[in-house]
Amino acid sequence: MSSTSFDNYARLARLQDADNIEVAGRYRFQSSAERRIIMDVTKKLVLDCDDTLLEIGCGPGNLLLPLSYQVAGSAGIDNHAALARLTARCGPSMQIETYPGDFLTMALPGIPFSKILVYSVLQYVENQSSAIQFLQRALSLLRPGGRLLLGDLPNQDKKRRFTVSQSGEIASKEWQALVASAGTHPLSGLTTDERLLVVDDDLLLTLLKCGRAAGYESYLLAQPAGLPFGHTREDILFIAPN
Repeated sequence: MSSTSFDNYARLARLQDADNIEVAGRYRFQSSAERRIIMDVTKKLVLDCDDTLLEIGCGPGNLLLPLSYQVAGSAGIDNHAALARLTARCGPSMQIETYPGDFLTMALPGIPFSKILVYSVLQYVENQSSAIQFLQRALSLLRPGGRLLLGDLPNQDKKRRFTVSQSGEIASKEWQALVASAGTHPLSGLTTDERLLVVDDDLLLTLLKCGRAAGYESYLLAQPAGLPFGHTREDILFIAPN
């Protein structure tokens, strides 16, 4: 993640009046759609009660908390403020390991995980080189036969194709009305990050090829329309060799 984006999300997590949905970068009116992510991720990662799960960029735990009930062990990586929110939400019986820091520069956990989730995070790195480095570091934490899901990638080409369609024009108007009624999102008041990765068809194909060149199976997966940005975003699944 770029230093600007990392700092922005840390500041957002420290805002006392920011809802956890907003801290994750979404609007409050997307709460029901956000809950649908859990089912989609569970299916794509094939989560099992014996799994150990790592979420890179877990934020306040909107996904990691409910997913942690499905696995044997779970851990999250993010900034200190976001992890403080996550810890505050954990019940006394919950055991979620937390690792504070920027994933691209921090010391990595020493144990491998059977399942890894990176959701709505990769688009905040600075360039393609950083995205490939991010992917390689994440794959290095995966056990043989494990799965890694790069989720919620905002493909500009997919968005363009959808926007010019008839259903896309209708959805765009509905979205603009919802955003207008919701008011200003807390993120809009923070420093604009001018150096961010361009996510498009070419990048997704590059990431697929990188995974396969390293010996992993990789697949581009669609998102259900009912997810927060399901019409314009895609996921990539990587499966480690046994």
